[in-house]
Amino acid sequence: MSTPVVRLPLAAPPDVVDVQRDAHGQRGEERYRLRRIWCLQVVDGDGELEWAGRWIPLTPGCVTVTAPDVEHAYRMRQRTDFSWIHLVPDTSAAALALPVVSQHPAARDLIRQAVACGRPTAARALAWAAAALLAEAGQPAA
Repeated sequence: MSTPVVRLPLAAPPDVVDVQRDAHGQRGEERYRLRRIWCLQVVDGDGELEWAGRWIPLTPGCVTVTAPDVEHAYRMRQRTDFSWIHLVPDTSAAALALPVVSQHPAARDLIRQAVACGRPTAARALAWAAAALLAEAGQPAA
């Protein structure tokens, strides 16, 4: 079964509203619905993401992309660090398909750099580049 995709508007850099690193997996199943906010994140552990009624495996270093206003859940096997960027794209921009879960080392590194810088304004270009790499990875070769 293929990984689901989301369509993120990427013609312009998104506004970054938060960058953070924190732990999940301490409360069993954790449910979320981010209002008007997209999330790019790196998961540093094993577990599962529920998306569109389906549980998708998460492995250390994977990248997840969640769309706004969509309920989703995490079940982690143990306490797990997540590095995330919360962003708001220009919704009038053309949207590209990104996988909900993927292994993409370059995108993973850009997300971690954005979180390490700790400032939403400085993280904007890194978030845009990470999302663009994820979108390009899902496109057929020319």
